[in-house]
Amino acid sequence: MRVLSGVWSSGVVLLLALSSWDGYDCVCEGNGLVSGSTSRLPMSLSSVINDLEAEGATQISAATFLSSRGVTRASRASILKNLFRDASGGEGDESLTDGVTTAFGMKLFEDAHNEVDEESDKKGVAIANPAVDASVTEVAATVHACGGSVVYLVSQQDLQRGEGLFDKLGPAVEDLLRSDVKSGRGLVVVVEGDDDIETAKSKLEAAAANMLLNLVQKDAPHPRANTLSDVFGGNIKYISSATAIDLDDTLCRLTQLKEPSVAQSTVASAVYQSVNSGYTSVDALQKSPYDLAAVRKLLPVSRAALKSCISTVEEKGANDNLITDFGELCDAAVKRSMEQFDNTFSSPTLMKKSSVARRIRKELVQEMYAELDDLFQAQMNFLHQASFESFLRDLNKLRISPALKTDMQRVASKIVKEYQNASRRMCNSKQSSPHLDPRLQARSAQLKREMADFVNERLQTAKATGKYVPAPRKGITVGMHWLLPKPFGNDYRQEPWKVHTMDDLVYTPKDKLTDVNPQDILNVDENTLADWTKYVVPAPTGSEMLYLK
Repeated sequence: MRVLSGVWSSGVVLLLALSSWDGYDCVCEGNGLVSGSTSRLPMSLSSVINDLEAEGATQISAATFLSSRGVTRASRASILKNLFRDASGGEGDESLTDGVTTAFGMKLFEDAHNEVDEESDKKGVAIANPAVDASVTEVAATVHACGGSVVYLVSQQDLQRGEGLFDKLGPAVEDLLRSDVKSGRGLVVVVEGDDDIETAKSKLEAAAANMLLNLVQKDAPHPRANTLSDVFGGNIKYISSATAIDLDDTLCRLTQLKEPSVAQSTVASAVYQSVNSGYTSVDALQKSPYDLAAVRKLLPVSRAALKSCISTVEEKGANDNLITDFGELCDAAVKRSMEQFDNTFSSPTLMKKSSVARRIRKELVQEMYAELDDLFQAQMNFLHQASFESFLRDLNKLRISPALKTDMQRVASKIVKEYQNASRRMCNSKQSSPHLDPRLQARSAQLKREMADFVNERLQTAKATGKYVPAPRKGITVGMHWLLPKPFGNDYRQEPWKVHTMDDLVYTPKDKLTDVNPQDILNVDENTLADWTKYVVPAPTGSEMLYLK
């Protein structure tokens, strides 16, 4: 292997350290499939490139194998092995397992009947195979590590619907358009099945044109990419998955061949940018050796701490157990894992001088709570189920009576309050509250709606069977004083001109109570007796009241 200098040497040191992360590497004897790795992408490409160089490859082509949403796992695994089968006739392809093998290397064969110059370049192909559920960030970094070359398996169903084509490829293309490297990219589109390639090509190009309109690209004077040819420099080839083709040789002709040292540098750049997005290139590694040391030391430790935290909480919640103090459990697990993280990595100088180290520690806590939030939502579902079961038990204790509806509604209100209190207790810690979201308002509304629907259904069933008869509505009794205010009653025993005949039955006394001043009644004498009596009129008793209009 050629020894790198300067910043690229630092980048390769980073890759050599990261390539030893969790996973295994296998080297198969003979030609064909010479290397496979299950380590995390894009770091696993480093070990594959090293193995290809050890097998004598001096020119390496790299590509990322992606698929559209409609491709099934079984179809993807079968087509992957068919496209990159071991031509040596050995059993090398047994180590190529989709969903497990994240990267593998293929060594190209020379024709046995042709004499090959020993000094001529020997070619190899490094293929990155992200998992179907890999994150968009991981896929974009992997495509960048492969120099922008992609082998894209597209489903006929996705082409027909125009959906699910660019879930992972779209963000990767956007990342490529923002990068400074323009040459050497290649795209091999593998159409699932043996349908018309030209029809599939036109559909994919049309969908890609709409996708590119919505991507963030560099501003002028940089030209805007409007087609896939603009993105990949015209290096595009369409093939059918049912067609036997030497895809390894096709990639070597379609993409840019690189020396192993240059290929390692490209992977190192992608790894560092995925870890530390604050830097735009690997040049910062030379300026900040503390950041490089932080990446090499902290990332494996952070993954171990994350795994320990999640496993601790999962053990407590095994067998679908409801944990009423789940928030406190999460805080305790995070605190314990962070203490292990700090004890394993006891270098205050590096933590003080490296912004990357501080960022890794901060993002580790956020990642822990992000992973725990999924478990927390599962606990909220258990609480929802337990509350509804408690609601059913309380309903069974009610006696069927005319007030059954009111009793059932009262039970539902009590269960909602208990559910809200239990939800707050599950995430009542100050540390976990910003991270664990109970979505209390939405979940409470859902529980209310379910209980209301159940109450209405039970009441309708009881009415239909005759077991429940609603209570009749109570009548209203109205009583009036015999001294009725004059606009509301008339004494028809008086003379007609003294009877109130105006249709203004809306009457409001001056003091809101009565027009008769209580003090005037107490101070009544012969002179003032007639002053207040004119405001009231005796109302004769009867079963009805007559109003003259």
